[in-house]
Amino acid sequence: MPKRPSDGRVGQKRRRRRLYLVTNDGEAIYGIRKFDLPSDPPSSADDDGHATAQRLPRAVVRLEAPASRFFAAKGNKIMVMDTSQCERIVPVFGVRTRCIALVPRNGSRPTWPMYLPVGGKLAALDDDSSELLRPCLWGWGSQDRLPNPPFDLEDMTAHCAHPDGRTVFVSSKAATFSLDTASRGAAWRRHGEWKLPFAGRAHFDPRLDAWVGLSGDSPDTLGYLCSCDVVPTDPSSNMESPPAWKLSKEKLFCEDPAEQHVGASLVYVGVARFCLVQYFSVVEDDAAGSSGNDEPEMEEAMPPSSPRYRLR
Repeated sequence: MPKRPSDGRVGQKRRRRRLYLVTNDGEAIYGIRKFDLPSDPPSSADDDGHATAQRLPRAVVRLEAPASRFFAAKGNKIMVMDTSQCERIVPVFGVRTRCIALVPRNGSRPTWPMYLPVGGKLAALDDDSSELLRPCLWGWGSQDRLPNPPFDLEDMTAHCAHPDGRTVFVSSKAATFSLDTASRGAAWRRHGEWKLPFAGRAHFDPRLDAWVGLSGDSPDTLGYLCSCDVVPTDPSSNMESPPAWKLSKEKLFCEDPAEQHVGASLVYVGVARFCLVQYFSVVEDDAAGSSGNDEPEMEEAMPPSSPRYRLR
């Protein structure tokens, strides 16, 4: 079937999608790297069925941050929400303008933030200073106070936004909670002694009418996608058991025993379209094949039989 242009006009080219990844370049330095996403899944592979390895592209920009958890992104803005330089300034990188804006932050600075996208906003959760960040001209400006979570942030296992555009669901190791971020005086609601079946963030897909994410990191489900029925927000609905969910038929990563899985992320790029990013290590006896276009720190010779880290 011929592909239809995104706006329905014949001859209109589909707008190229780009993925920006924040990579740890060492010593509290993080690089933002740009990848062009193909319109269709890549099919080029070598004789062994594996995609050809390439070097990482140069970093578009580099920023200092104490840890990767302080990066938050929404739309075409990437924010360093906490820096060691100043508590009241937020550097915001615009992927389209390639400029860095220094945005004042008027609210309290979380000491252990977890940033959850919900309805075009960011819910910044902390043990003692949770808030809802709203978009402004340069990044994220106005804030509304949110009730602090009734669970330990270190115990978070999964989170997702409800299709109502205002409610966020969070699973800890022991239970699942929700919060209506648009309701004044709202409190966290405990749904039951069960967990959402995801590892990290899940996305609502309207075509499936379900949440979609990476399955939990148990040995039996690692490497599969998972879909889950949306939990109702009606206060009168009580769920003593978790919602129905199922795994994909195909295992998407962790198939090669020579690859040591480090982490993965699922990025929602449109209706029924996702980009899966996997981070893993392999042990190679030959470290040859370096390209002259790499940055200096990426050209250091590696000893034989040392692990090499890759993105897929």
